Amino acid sequence: MKNNILVPVTLLLMAKLLPSCDSKNNDTEQNQTGYSTSEMNRSDSIKAVQLKAKTAMAQVLNNTDVKMNEKMMTGDFDCDFADIMTTHHQEAIDISEIEILRGNDTELKSIAQTILDSQKNDITELGQFVENYRIIDPEKQKYDPHYELTETMKMMVKKMNSLKMTGNSDNDFVALMIPHHQSGLEMAKDEISHGKNSKIKKIAQNIVEVQSKELNAFKSWKSSFSYSLAK
Repeated sequence: MKNNILVPVTLLLMAKLLPSCDSKNNDTEQNQTGYSTSEMNRSDSIKAVQLKAKTAMAQVLNNTDVKMNEKMMTGDFDCDFADIMTTHHQEAIDISEIEILRGNDTELKSIAQTILDSQKNDITELGQFVENYRIIDPEKQKYDPHYELTETMKMMVKKMNSLKMTGNSDNDFVALMIPHHQSGLEMAKDEISHGKNSKIKKIAQNIVEVQSKELNAFKSWKSSFSYSLAK
């Protein structure tokens, strides 16, 4: 009688132990890489986000390159500045939108929002100027051709395209906006020196004041946080 009772009890204990062993083996297999399944999934998710950010930034740079290749200079400094600065501003807006969407740093996202708001207003004014401005016939007025604007933009495009994007939106935002603002300041100062239209010169002066502060903020952030940047 005792033997009959012991047999099912023994079988029951073995049944409970076997799944436990299998579960342990499964955990071992999952951890052979040194990471748990949840950690690996999180890592894959981060890589996917970084890839999207890198792709978005690359597309913005490519769009600017295409637009600049299509530019036809008029010889009128005010009009050419307004036209080129519109493209320049649009690139800053596009980069800022990516930072607002994918960035993590509160300070940088705030700067990005400021750039987006202020430069949209500038684009409206610059666009209206280009649309309504009547360029004087070059044959009736002597023009001193200036190549500062196109040369500055070419140098900016070259510098920004040489940067290696990390996929970290905060890092890439700062890396791109430093040369971007430097070129913007240079072109705005050229407009102040060579331009004739008071309204456009006023916009240029505002660009110098605002972007100088933003550039200092970017440089300060760069010195405080380490990130990968191709030199």
